[in-house]
Amino acid sequence: MPKQKMRGHLKRLEVLLGIVAAIFLVGSLLSESYWNFPKGASSFMIFAYIIVRIYELLKSPKVYFEDFLALVLIFVFGIVHLFVRESVNAIVVVAIVFVLVYSIGLVPWVDELLKSRKIVSFILSYTFFVLMIILLFAGLYYSNNELFLQKGKPIKLSFEESLYFSTITFTTVGYGDIAPLATNRLIAAIEAVGALILNIAFIGYIFSSRRFRK
Repeated sequence: MPKQKMRGHLKRLEVLLGIVAAIFLVGSLLSESYWNFPKGASSFMIFAYIIVRIYELLKSPKVYFEDFLALVLIFVFGIVHLFVRESVNAIVVVAIVFVLVYSIGLVPWVDELLKSRKIVSFILSYTFFVLMIILLFAGLYYSNNELFLQKGKPIKLSFEESLYFSTITFTTVGYGDIAPLATNRLIAAIEAVGALILNIAFIGYIFSSRRFRK
């Protein structure tokens, strides 16, 4: 098999393992009724990704320091997550998901989509960006999940409920079934205002930019 073709297969395997590892990490925050994989599944996927990534880096003609730094962070987290999963803060898990996204090369891919003249590619890149923001704020809400009210009574949100609250806050739907308290009010306000600005900028850019016109 030619080296170029083998490297292509290796890169696809690396990206696949990285995406699966990120999904497993997010899944580890969900309750068992939504996610019932073995305890060490997330760490196993992380270690599998690291092995393939290191092999790919050793074969690469150009290697950057931040690539190895990202792998060290992911590896340390994988060890910690394997043995003390319950003690790991949700925002730390989300941060490692972001590091994984960077490590597998999704950031340059999204950047290429943003530069594309195809409107579908631009919308895909924006959707990816929005999902990352929603996930980030869900992690923040889950880290303070006792500061919420539901029907006037204190409630402790699960991660899936935090994800739901982050989604309706970002989209400014605001059903009113869950209300934030204390610090979470400020976080929700930042997310809502940020989402409003981003969505206005996105729609305005789509309709005003000449790059999508023939």
